[in-house]
Amino acid sequence: MQGDARFGGRSKWIWLALIGALSFPGCSDGPASGPSHPAGSAGDSSSCHASRDPAPRVLAPSALDPHTVALAAAVYGSCVPDDGVTRNAAYWWSGQASNGKMYYRTQLQLECLAHSACGCSALEHCLGYAYGPSSDCQPGCVGDVFTGCGSEVDLQEGYRASFDCQSLGLYCDPKEVCTDGAKATCDASFLPRCNAAGQPEVCENGLVRHGPTCAALGLDCADGSCIGRGASCDRTSLQSDTVRWYDASCSGATLSACVGGKLASVDCSSRGPGFGCQHVADDYFCGLAAECNPPSDGGTYTRPSCNGSSLEFCNAGRLEHVDCVSLGFTGCDLSEAGHFGCIPGISL
Repeated sequence: MQGDARFGGRSKWIWLALIGALSFPGCSDGPASGPSHPAGSAGDSSSCHASRDPAPRVLAPSALDPHTVALAAAVYGSCVPDDGVTRNAAYWWSGQASNGKMYYRTQLQLECLAHSACGCSALEHCLGYAYGPSSDCQPGCVGDVFTGCGSEVDLQEGYRASFDCQSLGLYCDPKEVCTDGAKATCDASFLPRCNAAGQPEVCENGLVRHGPTCAALGLDCADGSCIGRGASCDRTSLQSDTVRWYDASCSGATLSACVGGKLASVDCSSRGPGFGCQHVADDYFCGLAAECNPPSDGGTYTRPSCNGSSLEFCNAGRLEHVDCVSLGFTGCDLSEAGHFGCIPGISL
């Protein structure tokens, strides 16, 4: 069952590994010294209307606008399809947006993504995310701009990818792409723990990583996990930087669940504007409505669909209808390989 924080981690190279197997409209097959273009570009990023937030900061879920989340998810999920439109919307509502993982931190440029109206060019414009041929790629960090080259980061030979970590309030790290600060190394002897901020810390791929601030979710931190503050319950989970909610139920606007072996309660009205405790099929969650099933931890959810040029998908339990043309795309298509919603996006 699901609450506000969910989903496991992804490869540190997911941004780059994804594009290494793809070709993008606007990316030339010509000389490797040609210009780079934004991922899945449908045009020049100079045509984008909104501006990147120069001082990005993580917002509490209660400060997010549901319509803005929907528009930004349609853009981002159509152009970076690893988890799709619906899951990206769910990431931004998650309490884990306070940790340093890139796919939660894209929340920091929601306004820019939602209102640029330039299709996939918004990714370069808002996030500095670009991909293209390069004969003299220099990997690593220049300031807080990360660059990866060729097969070393699962790209095609002769290609480069770059990302401006500062757009997400993060720092460039040559090993991590973007990070929220220096990471300590660890090995098999590392025991999961809680840091001074009340965040779980675990060892993953030789580096110490932290999860959300448990108190922000109404939870306590103990032995490397966020746990409930109530009586003991049967469901326990492995220590990790991901909060998992089990055996959830609703009591008015309150979501109750087993978290880390103890009962927890969340006032859903604090998790987003207009949120309540919702029930769809076998899932209970904090959300906007009970019109559809948002992604849950390992469960099924309502898949996106197209209705003419409109992309329809689940946003915190509310079925959204977003006009792709108004976002700078030419239409909506989920019927072909490489089409993930609004098009043109990425073509295989």
